[in-house]
Amino acid sequence: MLSVCVCAFLAISSSLVGAQNQSSRPITIDVDATQAPQKILHAELHIPAPAGPLTLYYPKWLPADHSPDGPISNLAGLRFLSHDKELPWQQDDVDICTTFHLDVPKGR
Repeated sequence: MLSVCVCAFLAISSSLVGAQNQSSRPITIDVDATQAPQKILHAELHIPAPAGPLTLYYPKWLPADHSPDGPISNLAGLRFLSHDKELPWQQDDVDICTTFHLDVPKGR
């Protein structure tokens, strides 16, 4: 199970290249909105993913928006974990603001 912890406005999507139908487990999201009056949300996504390379995308285009200006500046504290161990990740060389690459280790 891959956990993605995001502290800020939640609007992240993922692409599991070649992983459709690899797992019947759904993506789940846990949100702590106790700081919502300050416009801060803490969210944890659990994304079932097979071992190997994984690319995650932060959305550029949001519904009813007329330009690719998704609120990436609202994203803070991005961490990727697998089995409670933090995973190294890197931004894409071309799309540095919205594309993240990491390797999911083999499960237990």
